[in-house]
Amino acid sequence: MPESIEDYAARIAAAPPSGAPAVLLLEPRRHVDVPDLDDALAADLGRLHVALVAAVEALPSAGRCHAMRIGDGGAHAHWWFLVRPARMPQLRGSFMADRDDVLPPVPVHVRDENADFVATALVQRFGGRAVPAAG
Repeated sequence: MPESIEDYAARIAAAPPSGAPAVLLLEPRRHVDVPDLDDALAADLGRLHVALVAAVEALPSAGRCHAMRIGDGGAHAHWWFLVRPARMPQLRGSFMADRDDVLPPVPVHVRDENADFVATALVQRFGGRAVPAAG
């Protein structure tokens, strides 16, 4: 089991701003599809998945975190974490995925602050350091 967030064979990235407070992507660093994950990598991704949902749902602007595996035609394992805005229960369930492109996008600085909040929570849970996207 990895001792630090830096030891994981996966990365988490923020998607461009959308109507959601944050959209994050979890994917292995290796090019592999879900059926081809070995047990160790599957376990790592599972731990990160759970921790990521917990960190996202701790955001004050988050009502719920929807985790999805979408990518028909792609051959790379990745999961999307789509955050439903707090106080918008009309977007429960699949409605958030349907409406994300219609809602006005959050400002870039809000997306970045939310991503930083999640990264800090993951580092507190697992240790290590967050690596900036440009780094």
